[in-house]
Amino acid sequence: MLIKINGMSCNNCKKSVEEAIKNVKGVKKYNVSLEDGCAEVEGDFNITELKQAIENIGFDAE
Repeated sequence: MLIKINGMSCNNCKKSVEEAIKNVKGVKKYNVSLEDGCAEVEGDFNITELKQAIENIGFDAE
Protein backbone atom coordinates (compact mmCIF):
# COMPACT_ATOMS: atom_id res chain seq x y z
CA MET A 1 0.00 0.00 0.00
CA LEU A 2 1.31 3.44 -0.93
CA ILE A 3 0.82 6.20 1.65
CA LYS A 4 1.41 9.84 0.73
CA ILE A 5 3.23 11.71 3.51
CA ASN A 6 3.27 15.48 3.54
CA GLY A 7 5.82 17.48 5.52
CA MET A 8 8.99 15.39 5.27
CA SER A 9 11.91 17.68 4.45
CA CYS A 10 15.06 15.92 5.67
CA ASN A 11 16.58 12.56 6.59
CA ASN A 12 15.62 13.04 10.25
CA CYS A 13 11.98 13.37 9.13
CA LYS A 14 12.35 10.17 7.13
CA LYS A 15 13.83 8.32 10.11
CA SER A 16 11.01 9.51 12.37
CA VAL A 17 8.40 8.27 9.89
CA GLU A 18 10.20 4.92 9.52
CA GLU A 19 10.24 4.51 13.31
CA ALA A 20 6.52 5.31 13.55
CA ILE A 21 5.65 2.88 10.74
CA LYS A 22 7.72 -0.02 12.04
CA ASN A 23 6.00 0.21 15.43
CA VAL A 24 2.52 -0.31 13.95
CA LYS A 25 1.23 -3.81 14.64
CA GLY A 26 1.17 -5.98 11.50
CA VAL A 27 3.67 -4.02 9.40
CA LYS A 28 6.02 -6.52 7.76
CA LYS A 29 7.99 -4.39 5.31
CA TYR A 30 8.22 -0.69 4.52
CA ASN A 31 10.16 1.75 2.38
CA VAL A 32 9.96 5.50 3.00
CA SER A 33 10.97 7.80 0.14
CA LEU A 34 11.93 11.33 1.13
CA GLU A 35 12.19 12.35 -2.54
CA ASP A 36 8.71 11.10 -3.46
CA GLY A 37 7.08 12.03 -0.13
CA CYS A 38 5.55 8.62 0.37
CA ALA A 39 5.90 5.25 2.04
CA GLU A 40 5.25 1.81 0.60
CA VAL A 41 4.02 -0.43 3.41
CA GLU A 42 3.31 -4.16 3.35
CA GLY A 43 1.69 -6.40 5.94
CA ASP A 44 -1.57 -7.05 7.73
CA PHE A 45 -2.07 -3.73 9.53
CA ASN A 46 -4.91 -1.33 10.26
CA ILE A 47 -4.61 1.63 7.87
CA THR A 48 -6.21 3.98 10.38
CA GLU A 49 -3.60 3.04 13.01
CA LEU A 50 -0.81 3.54 10.47
CA LYS A 51 -2.02 6.98 9.44
CA GLN A 52 -2.53 7.96 13.10
CA ALA A 53 1.03 6.88 13.98
CA ILE A 54 2.39 9.12 11.21
CA GLU A 55 0.13 12.03 12.14
CA ASN A 56 1.04 11.69 15.84
CA ILE A 57 4.63 12.68 14.98
CA GLY A 58 3.55 15.76 13.04
CA PHE A 59 3.13 14.67 9.41
CA ASP A 60 0.03 14.40 7.22
CA ALA A 61 -0.73 10.92 5.86
CA GLU A 62 -3.10 10.25 2.97
